[in-house]
Amino acid sequence: MTACGDAITASTVAAYLALYTGYDAAKKEYTTSKIVQVLTMSAGWRFTVSELNKIFALAGLTLVSASLALKQAPESWTSVGGSLACLGSAEGKAALARVLCGGTTLARLDFAR
Repeated sequence: MTACGDAITASTVAAYLALYTGYDAAKKEYTTSKIVQVLTMSAGWRFTVSELNKIFALAGLTLVSASLALKQAPESWTSVGGSLACLGSAEGKAALARVLCGGTTLARLDFAR
């Protein structure tokens, strides 16, 4: 894995932890208490595993969708600049594929244009 792929994965998981887990649908407000419960396992291991499963599933779907969109995207979309500039290169796209599949299925696809 590359630093770019690791950063993308970590930021996606962190975003879902902060935004998805932190939002209380019953109260329709954002609270940090649920995030603290997940990180400290104070609500029990079943609750923590259930929440982490949701986070990783959503992050995985997001990253798979992003990788498939990047395969079809014009180079001008993926080389905008900033921290995602590495995705404009074939190496960046291949790194994202390796992150998503552990170096298997999608990593074998030719992301180069």
